Amino acid sequence: STNVSFAVLDDWYFHQFMESVRPTFVPPSRHVASHSIMDAEVARVELEERECMKPRRCVTLLINGWEDKLKRSICGAVAGEVGEDPVVLGLQDMTGKRGDANGYLAAAMTALKRMEMESGENLIACVTDDPTTMEALGEEFKIKFPKIIVSTICFELELSLTCHDPQTLPCFLHGLYTMLGHICDYPAMREIISQGTRIINFFNGSHYWGGQLDLEAEKDPESPSRTLKQNCESCWYALALQCLSIQE
Repeated sequence: STNVSFAVLDDWYFHQFMESVRPTFVPPSRHVASHSIMDAEVARVELEERECMKPRRCVTLLINGWEDKLKRSICGAVAGEVGEDPVVLGLQDMTGKRGDANGYLAAAMTALKRMEMESGENLIACVTDDPTTMEALGEEFKIKFPKIIVSTICFELELSLTCHDPQTLPCFLHGLYTMLGHICDYPAMREIISQGTRIINFFNGSHYWGGQLDLEAEKDPESPSRTLKQNCESCWYALALQCLSIQE
């Protein structure tokens, strides 16, 4: 949980430290920790989440594929529901396998079967992104589960607005992102964004005036943190953070 390598269990200094803390405790080996103990913990969590998923009846299945740092092709399936914590149904290594719709569908069905959800009775929607493979996966999913709505994250505004399939819903946020991109292309909007960026860079880059801003914020007990923001992982949220920082 702290990203400490299992190799530390075979380290001589770690053994000396454990002996000073509790001389009677014999720490497990690296192999035992990464196999026996970890496998037992995975099984415990899987059984707990399987029981947690049984009473849920409005679950959305999220399927996506990506490449990890080891250059492996990974397919992941997550169950989400409003007001509930998401549950990871399964991760499958797709390296060396056909990365087509049938392959991803089989990986998704394996994840559902592990959690005893292969009937699909508690699923109401399936969400994928919009590459050709995932669009084909959505079509295959609709054939297998006709009552489930398939939502595709569309990056093109035209595709989002011309999606007439009643069982396929475009992603609203990605459509909004595309519209914001067109709005920000106007010279007047570019000037506003540029002025806001200069204000934020001035206060964040000045130790004195940044401190003065903090002192003014302390006078208002309801004032949020005065750290001015303009960058974040979500592109369409960066502009909102910038405007809210300056307004507050």
